[in-house]
Amino acid sequence: MSAAEQRLAAAEAAVLKLFAERAIDLQPLLPTLPDTEAAEPAAAIVEVDPGIVQQPVPAPSFVVESALPCGQVTLLAAHGGSGKSFVALALACHVALGRDLAHLRVPRARPAVVASFEDGREVLLHRLRAVCDAYGFDPALLAQRLRILDCTEAGSLAEEARRDGVNVLEPAPALAALRRHLPDGALVVVDNASDTYGGNENERRHVRAFMRLLRRELVKGDGAVLLLAHAPKDTRGAGRESYSGSTAWHNSARARLSLVRDGDQLTLSVDKLNFGRLPPPLALRVNDRGVPLPDASRPPTAPVPVDANVLDAIRRAAACGQPIRAARVGAYPAGKVLHALLGELHKRAAIEAALDRLLVSGQVVKRVITTPSRNRREVLLPAASNASNASNAAFNATPSFDAPLDASNASNGALGGVGDSTRAFDAGPPAAAPAGGVPQDLDDIGEEVL
Repeated sequence: MSAAEQRLAAAEAAVLKLFAERAIDLQPLLPTLPDTEAAEPAAAIVEVDPGIVQQPVPAPSFVVESALPCGQVTLLAAHGGSGKSFVALALACHVALGRDLAHLRVPRARPAVVASFEDGREVLLHRLRAVCDAYGFDPALLAQRLRILDCTEAGSLAEEARRDGVNVLEPAPALAALRRHLPDGALVVVDNASDTYGGNENERRHVRAFMRLLRRELVKGDGAVLLLAHAPKDTRGAGRESYSGSTAWHNSARARLSLVRDGDQLTLSVDKLNFGRLPPPLALRVNDRGVPLPDASRPPTAPVPVDANVLDAIRRAAACGQPIRAARVGAYPAGKVLHALLGELHKRAAIEAALDRLLVSGQVVKRVITTPSRNRREVLLPAASNASNASNAAFNATPSFDAPLDASNASNGALGGVGDSTRAFDAGPPAAAPAGGVPQDLDDIGEEVL
């Protein structure tokens, strides 16, 4: 070994010795790391024995049958001022007394808690007095089973925090305080999401965490949570959804209700239910004090007036050879076109909800048509037209959507397509309009649509 190599080896030995000495000196200051091999894994995954189904399995239970499942968080979404707080309070009173609300059956009486993070004591008492008067409830009996909580100064139930450079959602002190007021098996109405969720409503991960947090902390025994939420300000821009923010609000809820107001008429619909068939919409009408009462003039088996008008408009458009495009977003979504065709007879939100019901019930179907330019378009058709028009050129060979419609191609257009810049309908005279004021001549509203 040369002298240079010997000096290099000696230097390396000195460095290694120094490192070892420093490592020993610093050892007491180093944090103790967990033994990952010996650490017991978190019980996040639980195996379910399929053999259990050989024996009878209990069916899911409900606080309100086919609407509010036990042990879950149900979302009730509506526009501001539509009366969702009144509806939720009336529903809580019926649950507390074990009384059915029209065709919505309450299997048994149970405690109910209304936690209002939006309205204070005076407003809550005013609403409760109005509900008792309208439904004939005994306030003394109701006071034994219903708790009203003014949470306007409590703050949110969960808040975003910054931990190690990452935004996380953490429980807020108000959550533990609220839990202390909840009896076992109670229906808990939380009014509302915008005041209790201190995060970004579009952050999917945090929305899911919030919904799980409510289910874990606020559901006691076989109780349930009804979370009120605002629908988007512009339903047209939000498509068909009746809730605002991330789709995680919808996906994380096992059931979802929507409330649509059309003048004094309210329609409470179950839009999602993971545990059974959707019930018919509940027709309500508000009295002079704003209390929603079952509307005897609109039984649950009868179609909602806006449903009949929307179905008729879709049928007439298909009969004219210009079916309405099924798109719910974009420049000319179905709701916008129908709103113009009906001469603004109904509010846009009511039309969107009616179209949802017609699609769910199968009275309206979606069908893809092919244009001469080989573009495929999904359109709305009445169910009866789906089979009968299978060989009709009006639905199988539509003109180019890049050219204006005129009399020569009006029989096979699709209303709402890009380029529909001249008229909405140019075909023969439409069928007679239904009762309710739908325009008789669709040509008169062609410019409104476009």
